Parts: sequence; structure tokens; C-alpha cells
Amino acid sequence: MGDETVWSPSLRTGRLYVGLTNCIADLEGRPSGLVANAEDMYALDPDEFRSLVDAVYANFSSTDHHVYRGQLRGWLLTSLVLLQRAHLDLPMVKAADEDLQQDLAAYAKSMPT
Repeated sequence: MGDETVWSPSLRTGRLYVGLTNCIADLEGRPSGLVANAEDMYALDPDEFRSLVDAVYANFSSTDHHVYRGQLRGWLLTSLVLLQRAHLDLPMVKAADEDLQQDLAAYAKSMPT
């Protein structure tokens, strides 16, 4: 965000996250909110990224499809950490999804800046 680094993943982890984000954005029919600055560096468009995360969380929380939720969970946790670090509001986590809130700190600790 601006000049602030919100995450500095390894190349492989970063590529996976960007690929997942682009795929999820395509499925949602929304922009990803990731703007390439270099081959391995991206900026976040705060409005677009927040909109995507909100939409994905709404879908995640509205289904009980175990596989669908499992596939989105890691991406969603990573994205919630990025929102926090970018000082953007997080979606309101529903009581049924409190485990997401509990796992945010663990994810954040494993995501170097």
C-alpha cells in the first residue's frame, strides 16, 4: 500500500497467491485489486481488493459446502491479513466463522513483511 510493504512472501508462495487471487477474481467477475509493479511485486488497489475480499467472504459464509469453504479458507485468511496490514476494514466475521478470526494472528506471524 503506497510505499508500505504488507507482505514479502517467497517467490513460489507469492506466485501461488497471485494465481489464486486472479482465478477467484475471475470467478467473482471482479478485478483482483492486485497491480503488478514488477515481475514479483504487486501493489494493492484498496477499493478493488477490499471489494473482492468482501464478495468472497460473503460467498464463504453463506455456504456449508465443506470442499468449497476449504478451498477458499487459506486464500481468505491471507487476504484478511493483507487487509489488516493495509489498514482497511475487515468484513464482519460471523459467529459461525470465529475460527477465521482466531487463525488470523497465526497467519500474520507466518507472513513476513
